[in-house]
Amino acid sequence: MPGTASRTTAEVGVLGSLQMRVDGAPVALGGAARRGFIARLVAANNEIVSLDELTESIWPNREAVSAVGTMRNLASQLRRHVGQDTIRFEGNGYLLELDDQAVDVRNFERVISTSSALAPLERKTKLDAVLATWRGPAYVEFVDFEWARNEQDRIRALKANGVHARIDACLVLGEN
Repeated sequence: MPGTASRTTAEVGVLGSLQMRVDGAPVALGGAARRGFIARLVAANNEIVSLDELTESIWPNREAVSAVGTMRNLASQLRRHVGQDTIRFEGNGYLLELDDQAVDVRNFERVISTSSALAPLERKTKLDAVLATWRGPAYVEFVDFEWARNEQDRIRALKANGVHARIDACLVLGEN
């Protein structure tokens, strides 16, 4: 329809190396700064990350004031892929707003947290599917940063809960 803006659909994967797809097509994310910018915003789970925190997350030894222009440039480059509304500057920071279904780790969390209410076969099936989305350690390329290590610890514990819930479902079903 004329005059109707099409909205892009961005998906981000952090259960392994960082990946992004827009409208189903892989996006070349470029260098470490752009990748770190996206990953840190994903870890914030639709919350604003201050410029100071973003700067520390990407360039630990750089002053936030000197990074403001670079942050604007990173955000501008990413908006070309994901759309203007997906990455926003609010207050004193940036926000990457994505639906939970569009982020592998959020979808993983949702399935794990709701699986106990499912019948054993459905629980096992859903847990098998979501456990199969893992491509490696979460935020693997950002292990030098404290925020990523904290996320890795949290997600690793969540994965252990998912594995245990799957084992319990298998036992109820009489599987080994």
